[in-house]
Amino acid sequence: MPRSSTDIPAPQVANLNSLANNAAKPLGVVNFETNNAHDASLKLKVQLAATGIDANGTLELYFIGSADGIDWTDGIDPVSVTDVSGSIVNADRLDVLDANVDNLLVIDVVDIFSAVGNSFQQGCVIVWNKSGAASQATGNDADYQTVNYG
Repeated sequence: MPRSSTDIPAPQVANLNSLANNAAKPLGVVNFETNNAHDASLKLKVQLAATGIDANGTLELYFIGSADGIDWTDGIDPVSVTDVSGSIVNADRLDVLDANVDNLLVIDVVDIFSAVGNSFQQGCVIVWNKSGAASQATGNDADYQTVNYG
């Protein structure tokens, strides 16, 4: 079976820039159906603040999905540019990353389908900053990757 993968820049990657402590923002929609995805992951880079990072700081990654592109987990708008942390109730937590050193570049690849299955037409990852300080204004990036096994 031929395998192909497609990198899709996260549409709302700017939400990672200067992401306030205790705020959560979505990275935008990836359409699994359009991309014929049999598997999906997120590649993430977050540049932490130069000072003020908590020794117990974390970044939490959550998944919201939609079977129809209209109704989303927890009613969260996947293209929101405002803090959605107060709405996260039933979203699947994908990962908790250590974010506990000043000026640390946090890098992670998280497999979405192994955590939530592939029953969603569309999906979105939310990053919740619990590091103790806002992320830096630049140096952040996120890409979805979909895989088709032919």
